[in-house]
Amino acid sequence: MGKYIDLTGHRFGKLTVIRKLKERSSHGGVIWQCKCDCGNEKNVITSSLKRGYTKSCGCMSLVMDITGHRFGKLTVIRKTRKRSPNGGVIWQCKCDCGNEKNVTTSSLKNGGTQSCGCIRSGKDITGHRFGKLIAIEKINNRTSSGGIIWRCKCDCGNEKVTSSAQLMSGNVKSCGCLAIKDLTGQRFGHLIAIKKTNNRSSGGGIIWQCKCDCGNEKKAVAGNLTSGNTQSCGCFNKNDKTGQRFGKLTVMKKTNKRSSHGAVIWQCKCDCGNEKNVATGHLINGSTKSCGCLLEKNNLTGQQIGRLFVIEKTNKLSSWGTVIWRCRCDCGNECDFSTGDLKGGHVRNCISCGNISSSKYKGKTYFRVSITKNNKTYRQWFDELSRALIVKEHVLSLYNKGISNWNAKFE
Repeated sequence: MGKYIDLTGHRFGKLTVIRKLKERSSHGGVIWQCKCDCGNEKNVITSSLKRGYTKSCGCMSLVMDITGHRFGKLTVIRKTRKRSPNGGVIWQCKCDCGNEKNVTTSSLKNGGTQSCGCIRSGKDITGHRFGKLIAIEKINNRTSSGGIIWRCKCDCGNEKVTSSAQLMSGNVKSCGCLAIKDLTGQRFGHLIAIKKTNNRSSGGGIIWQCKCDCGNEKKAVAGNLTSGNTQSCGCFNKNDKTGQRFGKLTVMKKTNKRSSHGAVIWQCKCDCGNEKNVATGHLINGSTKSCGCLLEKNNLTGQQIGRLFVIEKTNKLSSWGTVIWRCRCDCGNECDFSTGDLKGGHVRNCISCGNISSSKYKGKTYFRVSITKNNKTYRQWFDELSRALIVKEHVLSLYNKGISNWNAKFE
């Protein structure tokens, strides 16, 4: 007799399964009555529980409380019972000017509403703080769209002219000093950044005075330092790999040997202690990352993958160049599969056992026959492999004979 897995008492997210219901989903799936941690109950189909589609009665998707959060000049006071036409939560907020305003969650989060309206009305913001900027005075100029422009003073002492909209949206929070990252003391290859100069590159980049390990000093653009384009005063040969690390290998020195293509071969030391000679190309493209000890981790011999037990590695390679392994299926057949197929989960049984999968429950192995033909599916669990194999062949024979109810379950 076919067996399903009883989920009673199992936990999925915040849901605990209470019992199985007599009803079925439109696709014939079993429906379970579940109790949520919040106390509510919810009916859920098996697949939604197992695949993690449903993890609560719905309480997990409730609106996040943003009380006390600040958006522009608005501070959220509390959530109201009102909703927008789209069902969005409406929050009561207090503006820095003292007025209150009700705003939807989306308008707050996307920056659509950042004040009670006092900014649009051209209200005087003299003395108001925006990040590191304090508005000093309104000037007579306007933006192309007619927006008010303010002269502001930054905490660093510099002044900046910007519009009300830029201040209120938070796009401008300083004279520009916030965007400058202090690189002083940081190392970039053989260079250590000493101090920032007053010079700028043609693209406006900050130029730093740096000291090289060889003792020379060099001025370099911040972008070239952080991107790795400049790593020395010029004394460092980029082609020298000595001391560099590739995977588990550290390059010790360049040898006099060359590969068949003329590439330099480097003597490297692996983290495991072994040494290995490797060509430049193999180090750079990552094809060699160890002395070979990493390959031992890919040894699948003795592993159980699905219904396949890996017996040994063969001398054959797949079309992709990966190792082919000899495997024994639970049904007794032997077959060969590549590393990629086995580790990627593409195969879990031999060809003869196609349409059959297995799963363990409470220490016992159950076998599922799953056959889909022309949008119809036969799926049933059995507690014996021999029974599953017989049923599979029988179902396929019914389908081949054109019997309409070939996918009916066995009692």
